[in-house]
Amino acid sequence: MLKGVLLFVLFYIGTVPLRAVNKIDTTYIKYLLETATSLQTTHGDSCYQLAMEAYQLAKQLNYQSGMRGAYIRIGSVLMTKGYNDSALVYINNAISISKAMGNKRKMANAYLLKSIIYGAKALQDSAFNAIYQALHYSQLANDSETTAQIYIALGNLYADFKDYAKAHLNYAIALKMTQDIGNEIIQADALIGIGTVFYRTKNYKEALSYYLRAESLFKQSNDDVGYAQNLNNIALCYGDLKQVNKALYYYSLALRHYKKIGMQGEEANLYYNMASLYFDLKNPQKAIYFLNMALPIAKKTKELEKVSHCYQKLAEAYSMLGNYKEAYAYQLQYTALSDSLISEEKITSIADMQTKYATAQKEQQIILLHEQGKTRQAQRNFFIAGTIVFVLGFCILGFYYIQRQKLAKKNEQLA
Repeated sequence: MLKGVLLFVLFYIGTVPLRAVNKIDTTYIKYLLETATSLQTTHGDSCYQLAMEAYQLAKQLNYQSGMRGAYIRIGSVLMTKGYNDSALVYINNAISISKAMGNKRKMANAYLLKSIIYGAKALQDSAFNAIYQALHYSQLANDSETTAQIYIALGNLYADFKDYAKAHLNYAIALKMTQDIGNEIIQADALIGIGTVFYRTKNYKEALSYYLRAESLFKQSNDDVGYAQNLNNIALCYGDLKQVNKALYYYSLALRHYKKIGMQGEEANLYYNMASLYFDLKNPQKAIYFLNMALPIAKKTKELEKVSHCYQKLAEAYSMLGNYKEAYAYQLQYTALSDSLISEEKITSIADMQTKYATAQKEQQIILLHEQGKTRQAQRNFFIAGTIVFVLGFCILGFYYIQRQKLAKKNEQLA
């Protein structure tokens, strides 16, 4: 497969000077974007590079659809990496192109991503405004699948802000829609959403029932990422229900799938979850084993928060074993890294507050300008009405004056 891709690229580069701008050019851009999309979840950097290449080519050709697709892919990768402000720039560009093209379905997808970014920035009002825009355009496009996905995202948003009743309601709407249209992947996502509501409200048995229903649907699909994530959900439920063997079984299944698709960050999370399970069982040796599996992967993938958690748990585990020297060493590493993360978080928090303040100021300016506009319009209307009244009054007085003059002349003639 890779050899074929390389040969295609070499052929394309070698024949560029011989070809004018034509269908083959746009076909190659589409190929780049499709490949980027397939790599987005597992290989974000490669997705970003391919999307940037596609954007440059699309820009040269003024191929608007290609530029829009590249903006979406670039924005999505930046969002995943936490560069939310930069991601917003690309997503807004995608929205502008979609509007100019009149493509309501693409507008819905772009607004959905915009909502997710605002949600990550904890800008609740902006997040809900964007997602309802997405819902509006998907309904105008009569796109049931996209609409169902948006209801799931709306449920996620309500769940993030801990409004679990509304989250459940939106997941249920999505579930009913997907059952009607027969899309099993989106149906599984809706089931996971409802399961997550029950899990977060500590109803682990009910959560498990929804996760198991989702598992049966994923088995019939090619969605390895969704399947692996749901296996982890099932393992977490079994762990909280104290069914350790079943929890370990599902963790091992999830681990196998994550290794298959090369998602190392998720591998680290699984090892950490398994360590946490052994902590609950008061088995520090097993916990240390799995933490030592998670730690190097977290370091490699630069997930510093996960590294910090591993240090903290290792300190606790060695303390439980009475090995206070190792416990102290890991506690020092945890404290140092935790302090640096807190400092970084404070800087990010200040930047977010500045963004929120600037956004609020802009909104106030818009409201003020709107009010000023209404005031000016009212003044203009009052002036026009006053002028009309004045002119009518003047006409009436003039008519009255003329009539008086005529009457006076008649009286003179009679005399």
